[in-house]
Amino acid sequence: MPQTSKFIENILRKGRVPPKLRKHVYRTEVIKRLSKEIVKISNESICHWLVVHGMPGCGKTCLVSDTLRFSPEILGHYYEKIVWLTDRTTDISKLPNVFINAIVMLRSGQQLQKTYPENNPEFLLNEFIYELECNSRTLFVIDDVYLSDCVRFFEGLSCSIIWITSNKEIFNWLQEEETSRFFNLGDDEYFSMTEINKLSKLHGLNLNKSQLFELAKNSGGNPAFLGKIFRLALGQMEM
Repeated sequence: MPQTSKFIENILRKGRVPPKLRKHVYRTEVIKRLSKEIVKISNESICHWLVVHGMPGCGKTCLVSDTLRFSPEILGHYYEKIVWLTDRTTDISKLPNVFINAIVMLRSGQQLQKTYPENNPEFLLNEFIYELECNSRTLFVIDDVYLSDCVRFFEGLSCSIIWITSNKEIFNWLQEEETSRFFNLGDDEYFSMTEINKLSKLHGLNLNKSQLFELAKNSGGNPAFLGKIFRLALGQMEM
């Protein structure tokens, strides 16, 4: 796995990008493809959204954080700041909290004490637009998006956003628009036998071909499921 400069790590830390996993398979070719797509949304004045979608547990969040961490051409050259927001909101009444977090992360330290009315979306939108004008080279990552209402809040804003979701349907209304690109992991949603073997060795396991084949068949090659299986095998899961 490549090293990351202190400059990049500082940007990632301030932007609340998830840290590196200790036992993690680095997916070089997929990261190269995703890196090119992230660069494209920084250059294109019309197309500035990238929707990364795939089944739960296929490693979308890890893939995006790895790409930002190990693609030095992205930070500093195309973007000066990252704002990583984890949504996971299924109750529409809780969505204002996501928008407030976005505003707070854009603000300077002297402005963090300001309070925001949760029941006034128009006010929140105006505040966000104002902060966006002061932080134009910011890349937003909104992870675990479930509701189309969250997507629509950012509609029409000229800012680069990476959406991470298992629910591509909430973006169906964008399919004929020119404002978004879609990135599907495709066959890379599933770990190959080689990747399963690498992950098993990172957990200190030495499996034969027959065992690897059974793991691939029974897990469907799902990275998150495989990680849980290996931790269970080592007695590291909380019961």
